[in-house]
Amino acid sequence: MRFFNGSRTSRILTGLFAPPILGGLFWMSFVLYEAVMDGILNLDSPAEYARVLPWMFLWAFFFAGIQSLVYSLLMEFVARPKTKRRTDFILYSSLLGLLSGLVVFFLLREKAIPMIGFLVGLAVALLIYDDKNRDQLQTHTE
Repeated sequence: MRFFNGSRTSRILTGLFAPPILGGLFWMSFVLYEAVMDGILNLDSPAEYARVLPWMFLWAFFFAGIQSLVYSLLMEFVARPKTKRRTDFILYSSLLGLLSGLVVFFLLREKAIPMIGFLVGLAVALLIYDDKNRDQLQTHTE
């Protein structure tokens, strides 16, 4: 399932904007889960969380914007031309997400960030991988 037309521009833009958005959502879920489990927060007012969400995205773009740009360019111009199998592409993306998460982890010292980076890399790979031309490439190279 593709959410865009598969062009280079749409893959780069997805690789640029999806990681901070997905990372912000994962982070917000983690923070809310911890707060509820610790008894600090109750879920009586969803409107409060909706008010915080835009700030979470700004926070995510601040901490992951440069990494997302680097990720997007590396995946498009390095990993994409060199990988012939979907699993390799997904692995490279996940590892780049983990690396990005480790960079943010060293800044914030929050234990969940590297795993969030890995999951975001996995999710973005599934969004930007284009099977259409890959199948033809594999049949001609085997």
